[in-house]
Amino acid sequence: MSILQQCYFMVMAYKKQVLKDVSGNTIEFIATSEETGGCFTKIKITLQPQHPQYSQYIQLQQTETLEILSGELTYILNGNVSSARVGETIIVSKGQLHNHFNASATTPLVMIQTIAPSLDFEPFIKTFWGLRQAGERRKLNFWQKMVWLKYLEGPVLFGDMPERLQRFIAQMLAPLAWLMGYRKFYSKYL
Repeated sequence: MSILQQCYFMVMAYKKQVLKDVSGNTIEFIATSEETGGCFTKIKITLQPQHPQYSQYIQLQQTETLEILSGELTYILNGNVSSARVGETIIVSKGQLHNHFNASATTPLVMIQTIAPSLDFEPFIKTFWGLRQAGERRKLNFWQKMVWLKYLEGPVLFGDMPERLQRFIAQMLAPLAWLMGYRKFYSKYL
């Protein structure tokens, strides 16, 4: 484990840690990477009605499982829009283009999301959530995506650009983004 990985390991999530944003959306860590030996991270997510939809993405090294506890999940998987209701489970294998959100105008969505293996999902989600919460959406832009693509252990591709082009551009531009102050994680959110 590198010095950088050791530093981030020390600030990983802890069981029952809850992240909450101003809209009432929450993430609660149910099982952490430390507890599972890195096999998976499990979080409980509550998304308020009309939670914003983000770009579709591909997790290159991780499988995502979504178990619906209440409400209705709208998801896009390989270009097909579907929904899942209470008691249903959606499995998104690594390499599948997808997105998920709460499209309901009135009902919150509660689900359990499991990411396997954990890799650096915990500091990533804490950073992503922190940037959103702090109103730093400007940092959730092309430059930030390039840093995440190049430097995350569990890299994420974005559905708005061909994979080879993303990888090439990330190799070229992520170091420049780093010089501009973009990081894969920001310590104030960890």
